[in-house]
Amino acid sequence: MRRRWRSKRCSSKKLSTSLRRRTASTRRLPVNWSSWRVSWREQKRGQRFAELKCGDLEEELKNVTNNLKSLEAQSDKYSEKEDKYEEEIKVLNDRLKEAETRAEFAERTVAKLEKSIDDLEENLSSAKEENLGIHKVLDQTLQELNSL
Repeated sequence: MRRRWRSKRCSSKKLSTSLRRRTASTRRLPVNWSSWRVSWREQKRGQRFAELKCGDLEEELKNVTNNLKSLEAQSDKYSEKEDKYEEEIKVLNDRLKEAETRAEFAERTVAKLEKSIDDLEENLSSAKEENLGIHKVLDQTLQELNSL
């Protein structure tokens, strides 16, 4: 392979002189085959390492993408559940307000009924007393009639 660098017309001395005259960009190339080969091997190893790392990163990206899709699906699912629960809470709050209103109405009705019961009991006791008074008067009148 070394022969590629040299043409049949140039000697090694001429070749090295011509290589020195080249620009800075061409001087970066290795002059002899063994250093070029070492450099090439190092680049190849670096390339393999970079390809392996790239493959690992691509696999990790796939995993992250799948996880993201899964989390988005779960987020949508839980968002729907949250909306459903919020609606259910609203319905339950409305039912609670209605039940509280009915309870307040029932309490007022109970208070009126208790007052009516108290009034009726009072009327009953006064009617009983009046009835006892009438019985006494009747008993007294009967005794007077019997004594005549």
